[in-house]
Amino acid sequence: LITSPVVRGESLKFKKEGVRDILKDVFLPWYNALRLLIQSCDQLKVNKKVNFIYDEKRLYSSISSNSNVMDTWIVSYTQTLLDFVRKEME
Repeated sequence: LITSPVVRGESLKFKKEGVRDILKDVFLPWYNALRLLIQSCDQLKVNKKVNFIYDEKRLYSSISSNSNVMDTWIVSYTQTLLDFVRKEME
């Protein structure tokens, strides 16, 4: 947004194609990921009779006891992303 023409005092050129591209490239993948998470939580509840509850302490204890490097990388990347989003939202 800092490099936006509006910030420099220029007129903004609005294109419907740009909005469609943003929807397709940004919002739809996030929406689909959210739907997958919700469906997976529902399946967990039906199949295992367990509710999905995010517990950060349990997450870190399972990662520290797990030697799978990919799991550790995914958790690390997720936490970095969460920190970035929190800072940007302030």
